[in-house]
Amino acid sequence: MFQASMKIGIALGGHGDARLEATDIALLQAIKRTGSVAQAGRACGISYRHAWGRIAGINTWAGCDWVTMERGRGATLSAECADVLGALAALEGEFAETRERVTARLNETLAGLARRHRQGNRWRLSHDLLIEQALTRLNAARDVAIDAKFGGSRHNLESLATGACEFAGFHIPASDVRGRLRRLAAALPGLREARLLHLMDRVQGLMVPAGNPKRIRGIGDLARRGVRFINRQKNSGSRELFDALLRKQRVDRAGVNGYGHEEFTHFAVAAAVSSGMADAAFGIEAAARQAGLDFLPLAAECYFIAAGPGVTDAAESAALVDWFCGDEAAALAAGLGGYTLRGEDAGFGFRPALRRARG
Repeated sequence: MFQASMKIGIALGGHGDARLEATDIALLQAIKRTGSVAQAGRACGISYRHAWGRIAGINTWAGCDWVTMERGRGATLSAECADVLGALAALEGEFAETRERVTARLNETLAGLARRHRQGNRWRLSHDLLIEQALTRLNAARDVAIDAKFGGSRHNLESLATGACEFAGFHIPASDVRGRLRRLAAALPGLREARLLHLMDRVQGLMVPAGNPKRIRGIGDLARRGVRFINRQKNSGSRELFDALLRKQRVDRAGVNGYGHEEFTHFAVAAAVSSGMADAAFGIEAAARQAGLDFLPLAAECYFIAAGPGVTDAAESAALVDWFCGDEAAALAAGLGGYTLRGEDAGFGFRPALRRARG
């Protein structure tokens, strides 16, 4: 890590271009301490002859002998020279506190830059298969690295609002974009100046074993006897969407066997159904296909990246949007299923989005 130090250098001007440099002042201070030109030269790392040459220059600059030699008494300084060195010593003492304070501030700044260099922009993303593919490919390209962690949509947005990350991935129902953005902006004022990158739309629904042996047709069937369900974690966008569908269908969550059994990714709930641990789960179509499950589509949603103020020009965000506009993303999305790619910089933040977002 970089570490700053500060040195204050003093030079005394004279007639014309003549100057008394810091090295000359150091030599005079050494003579004052030792009373010997030879010892002062050694203390300053210069030869005896060089020291005498510097002294000759000092005396010429001063217009009088600041340093004299007397047999048996060694080298002595004139009263004028001693007064100047005393004033410089007092000035150095006054500078010391300022130097320490400024150095501490500079080192704090350097430490912050070092942390930022190591960490890069912090991404908190809602889990998605296509997002995982994008991160893998962008990080492999080596020209841009995205340091990402997956979490629930609400938690990601809270992290962005409080400055704990620079980018947050979240998804909201396509049928209520305006209302959901309005409520989020009201609940989390720190989001109002964030900008939105609309990456894609996707479909969520019920994952069931191939052939759908329990004949599950909709949300209401989850409350039937003998149907085991596995849920997503609290504060995830999928959990919020599932709860909204329960309310719309007037299904009591207490009657859903397994409502309290939680997993943290679409892969995890799909694997639980595929392994026979559950008869149904709620998640994206792409995860159901990957696990060889049947899928019952129930709701479309929009996946956004919210970018903190001042970081929307980051290389990572530009690369991510570009990737979602490219042929590779289109081919992967078609193979996974359930995606409509957007790859758009929405060009507005939460505050104006309350007026401009589609309902």
